[in-house]
Amino acid sequence: MKTTLKFSQIFLTLSFWAVIATFVLYVPDACAVNTSAEMGASVKNLNDLLGGHIMNAIMGVGIAASVVVALMKSSLIPLGVGISAGVLYGFAKTWIDAVFTLCV
Repeated sequence: MKTTLKFSQIFLTLSFWAVIATFVLYVPDACAVNTSAEMGASVKNLNDLLGGHIMNAIMGVGIAASVVVALMKSSLIPLGVGISAGVLYGFAKTWIDAVFTLCV
């Protein structure tokens, strides 16, 4: 029994391994990840603007993105994943804060 791979399968596999190799082989300076003083200042300004609740804003945007994906796919699975991730984050944050308060 002979198996043949389609061009799309080969292309997808090679693309996947190329992305992995890019992240593994290149240093973060090549991607300019948090190396610019302006980038650090803008993130600090955003964090100050939100009152130190930047993670809550990120989770809110993630849930909004899951709504968009759910509408595009006409499926409730992305919406469920987004909402459950937000609820689990809230539960974990509250639990960690409570344990930290008890320990300190």
